[in-house]
Amino acid sequence: MNYVIQFVKNQTTQNGVFIPIDAHEYAGTELIILGLNHNDKLSVGKSTLLRQFCMKDIKKKISKPYFIRLSSKNDMDFIDNLARIIEDNHISRIRLKNGKLTTTIHESTRDVLKLINDIEYIIKNVS
Repeated sequence: MNYVIQFVKNQTTQNGVFIPIDAHEYAGTELIILGLNHNDKLSVGKSTLLRQFCMKDIKKKISKPYFIRLSSKNDMDFIDNLARIIEDNHISRIRLKNGKLTTTIHESTRDVLKLINDIEYIIKNVS
């Protein structure tokens, strides 16, 4: 597996006609893992709309506005651990598709090794 860890920070400004408009800042960590050899799909993110389409059991396990979509059937222990990993690491988005896992975190990551171990747990137990 190939790991790519990037810190992304940018700022956009808007011109106000009469009143100045504050700048929008974006800062986050992106973790990309390439070379995975399974075709399972996993999608985790923040969306109140997509949360409405989650199973009731999954909604109980993870806080609002998160949603979880899985292509394979997993046990509730995995869902419990996945919810804990998402909340402990402040993960905003996870997407596993076509052997590529992308993770976005919008808060500071203090323990990168723990994050990588948690992501490896997800990869091993998704199928």
